[in-house]
Order: sequence, then structure tokens, then C-alpha cells
Amino acid sequence: MPRRYGNKTRYVYRPYTIGSPKKNKSITTTPRPPVDTHIGMQLPKSHKILAQWPRDDKGNLSTAGTTAALVIIRGKQIFIVHCGDSAVWMGIESDEVTPWGDQPWKGRNLTEEHKPTAPKEMQRINAAGGKIRIGKQNCHRVVWTRPKRNAIDPEETEDIPFLNIARSLGNFWSWKESSKCYLVSLFLNQSTCIH
Repeated sequence: MPRRYGNKTRYVYRPYTIGSPKKNKSITTTPRPPVDTHIGMQLPKSHKILAQWPRDDKGNLSTAGTTAALVIIRGKQIFIVHCGDSAVWMGIESDEVTPWGDQPWKGRNLTEEHKPTAPKEMQRINAAGGKIRIGKQNCHRVVWTRPKRNAIDPEETEDIPFLNIARSLGNFWSWKESSKCYLVSLFLNQSTCIH
């Protein structure tokens, strides 16, 4: 797959994002920003995006996709939206003091990676008729069932252990017609922290 398709994700999804949070009144004026509505990128319309998505030389949907993480801080609240393995960490100053007089920082992960082996993700993928197998680098991957290359029978397929994350933006190859859903989910997780 030519590398130029990697940037396609940004341009295809841009009309569905919130733009500048400072200019978006629903984020700056409400007690709890409706992050899921705006960042969810109108996912029921994702099939409209499919028409714009590039295809490879065999006619398969491009495998381009991306992970994402967004943080909005309002007062003492932190709103986080993420998908895939993009993580959000928060540094917390320690109460301890080193012999040199420094106060070290401790890291706290505020997100959980969407890996195919996570129980919720595994259950969702299996319920949709998908598969998870060990692939390259001995890593669990969501399986891509694609038309077999150079097959005599055009209906013949092959299973490729492909993606090592269970959620991302893009990756439309993972559409499962029989269950009418994506094996690699387009839906983002939203969480709120108060500090």
C-alpha cells in the first residue's frame, strides 16, 4: 500500500470533528462538554466516508487508519476521548523529596489501550463474527478476511492476522457484512476525571 494513503484519514475525517474547542460554544458553555457527540464524528454516516476512501490495486479498501487521543481540561475536570493505543498520561508531583531536594513526578495512565486481547474488545469482535489470531512479532491481531490474491475462484478468501489494535479511525477493511459492523471499531471511549 503506498504510504500516501496514511494522510487520507485526516482529510476524510476533518469535516466530522469539532474544530477549535475555543470556538465551539457547546464545549465552552456547558458543565459537561458533549465530547462524545462532537468527537464521535457522526459515525452512523461512516458509510458515506467509504466512497471517498482509497482502494488498492486489487480493489480492496485501503488499510489506512489512525488512533487518536483528545484531552479537554475545564477547571478541575479532565475529559478524555481516545481510541486505539494512543494514551493519555498525567504527571503527578510526588509528596516525597529525594536526598537532593527534588520532588519526583509519578505518571498515571488515564486511558486503557484497545487491544484485541482486552476482554470487552475480544467479546465484541467475536460477537461480530470476527477472529483474533497471533500474527507478526507474536502479537494478537484482528483478522482481515479478504479476497484471496491470484485465486481461480473469485469468491475464495484468505485470513490475514492484520491489525494489533481493536479500535481506530479508518480501517474500513474490517466491515463485516454478515453482522453489519466493523471488527475494528470506529467508536471512541470517553472518560472524565476530577482532580
